[in-house]
Amino acid sequence: MMWRPLSTTGILCAILCGHSGRVWAQAETQGPETPIRQTFRLTIPADISLTCPDTDVDMEHSGQDQDQRFPRQVWSVRGNTPRGVTLSFTLDGPFRTGAGDQDHLRRDASARLILTRQFNDGPFRWTDRNGRLDTDIARGKFSDSWQTRSIGVGAALIHVDMTFINRLNGDGLDSYAGGEYITTLTGEVTESP
Repeated sequence: MMWRPLSTTGILCAILCGHSGRVWAQAETQGPETPIRQTFRLTIPADISLTCPDTDVDMEHSGQDQDQRFPRQVWSVRGNTPRGVTLSFTLDGPFRTGAGDQDHLRRDASARLILTRQFNDGPFRWTDRNGRLDTDIARGKFSDSWQTRSIGVGAALIHVDMTFINRLNGDGLDSYAGGEYITTLTGEVTESP
């Protein structure tokens, strides 16, 4: 039995009727001393992502008259675009409870960010590996931002250390209004221009 290509009608009939048939791609035949080139192509999809371990990090005040450090959060960033990625973080404001703008209803926030390369995950290099974002209510600084760019492709970890700053040293917990004090750190990754 000799195999031969199916016609378009034959292929359609085989698909609709549930029969299998051999379908041939366009073959190329050359004569002597005429080379044939076959191209193989693999597409790797773009992968740009930023991941945080949890969107809500809760902690109770220790009762000690000192800064309150949240547990370290480890974010991850990936990027495989030839131009690299731009990583941006914004601290949206001081810790505050309710909608309070009075000093006893808000406290400064400080976030330290350290980028580390994941073991064997590409040649990522960064224009800046250490970021610090702070608010300073007394000086009118109510938000902060930090940005860095990667050179090359790969993956990295971002260690985020958030601190609730105790500006009322010696006054104890009596100087704090009760309630939940909240601030937000926003991260974003984009392809570099």
